[in-house]
Amino acid sequence: MRKDVILKLAEYGELNQSRLMSYTGLNNVKHKGILDELVEKGFIIRVEEPWGQKKIIKYRASEKGKQLAREILEPYEALFPRREEEPDVSKGGAGGKTMASHDLRKGNFVSSVLLRQFAALRMSALW
Repeated sequence: MRKDVILKLAEYGELNQSRLMSYTGLNNVKHKGILDELVEKGFIIRVEEPWGQKKIIKYRASEKGKQLAREILEPYEALFPRREEEPDVSKGGAGGKTMASHDLRKGNFVSSVLLRQFAALRMSALW
């Protein structure tokens, strides 16, 4: 889920909260904590713009997030592309389920383990 958020923001530049949640297949209520965590860790930036009596919340990838996408997430996606029969949560195709729950349901959690190992190797070079 987190990688999908960062990849979408790196791809589109800036998205409002509703569009970001729609593109990643997340739910505003259930998954707002993920966005808060990514902001707190400096991977994405939250901008609030006044719009009449309301505020529009927009997100964009920070330089740290763009670097993560470019150096870790995009190469990972190239190495382990999503299969056609697997729903892509970044396009809202998991039927409300996360990619992680979909992977575990199919017993296919190897790619998430590989992502963690690959990220750990690359992150040591980033910091």
